Amino acid sequence: MFVGGIAIKRKPRGDMELLGGNQVISISEESGLDGDYRGKRGKTGWRQVTIVSVPQWEKACRGLDILRPWFCRRANLCVTDYSFSPEDQGRTLAIAGRVLLQITGELDPCERMDEIVYGLKEALMSDWRGGVTCRCSAGAKLSLGIKSRLWLANNHSRSHTGVTSGGMGGEKGRLNRAMCVQHCRY
Repeated sequence: MFVGGIAIKRKPRGDMELLGGNQVISISEESGLDGDYRGKRGKTGWRQVTIVSVPQWEKACRGLDILRPWFCRRANLCVTDYSFSPEDQGRTLAIAGRVLLQITGELDPCERMDEIVYGLKEALMSDWRGGVTCRCSAGAKLSLGIKSRLWLANNHSRSHTGVTSGGMGGEKGRLNRAMCVQHCRY
């Protein structure tokens, strides 16, 4: 499993800021991803970090005959080669052996998804396609392009090792800032 991208939003309804190749971001128990408005432990501690699965995102988009980058989902991280399910709730993702994220539940899609393309909210409703919410239980600095181990603790059969990359992978994943603004600003 690979971490395919990192993004933050600084305020409600704000644009997603996609992390570039050499950028480093801190993630902590107190504030989630540095600069992301949802990271504080207070009211939203159960959803400090949100993660979307690229295969599940692409399946929802294919169902609507659209192609949109993962960060249009407005999640903080995307992972490849894995699909989330109800069995993952309560499990822990370990990224690069340093960052521990406990999966607290399903990331329910909101009406913002229909602002991208009508019907996207419904397409994300089934099979945890909208992603997962997480609470940070151990933090560190993260960047793209470093070796990472990402696995689901308490579930040895679904362990994976990988190297992070800057997009969804392949030519389709090579997105630039202009594409982000064009496809995801509302």
